[in-house]
Amino acid sequence: DTTFQHPHAISDWQIVAASVAPPKDAKQAERLLLTVAILAKHARLTLPGNTTSHLHAALFASAILEAIFASTVPHPRRRLGFSLDAYRMREVFLGMRESALLSPNCLHGLDGPSFFDALAFFHNTLLALEYQEARSVPLCALCNYIATDVCRNRTLAIRGRLMMADSLIACRSFTSAWLVLYAVQQGHDAPRPLLTTEASDVLL
Repeated sequence: DTTFQHPHAISDWQIVAASVAPPKDAKQAERLLLTVAILAKHARLTLPGNTTSHLHAALFASAILEAIFASTVPHPRRRLGFSLDAYRMREVFLGMRESALLSPNCLHGLDGPSFFDALAFFHNTLLALEYQEARSVPLCALCNYIATDVCRNRTLAIRGRLMMADSLIACRSFTSAWLVLYAVQQGHDAPRPLLTTEASDVLL
């Protein structure tokens, strides 16, 4: 709640992030995800030329997402473990299916592509400033999930996977980056058509 009410506290992100408790249900997780988008809007629209604030916002958003990932389902414990050649995110929070997240393609007025762009802003900030680039890998894994399973948009999916390759190269994980690029070239794990349902997990 503190994070949601005070997105302007970017410069004190370490203090605020420390007070963020891992979400206990999907509603709390949705609120934290919405906060991430608010941070991106705040940094881009009110502080367009402040590089330091952009970096603090990216670190703050990364800390919020890692709190969500650490609270549920067996997400990787290491940031580089989110690489697409080792892990494919199937849900953000336990019980939060793609039909519920940003549904229909909307989270309290926030659509999937806008949320993707917020994550891309943080990714670009971390890589441009060459600061803790490994933090961008989980962001890219979430981008891939949003593009592939929520938006089901092939263009966004390819963009997200190229972002992942950039992050892995920055982290000097060249083999993983090559595998991601190879999967893009082969068309692996393409988004399902919009009219199909999320039946694969249910049927299994």
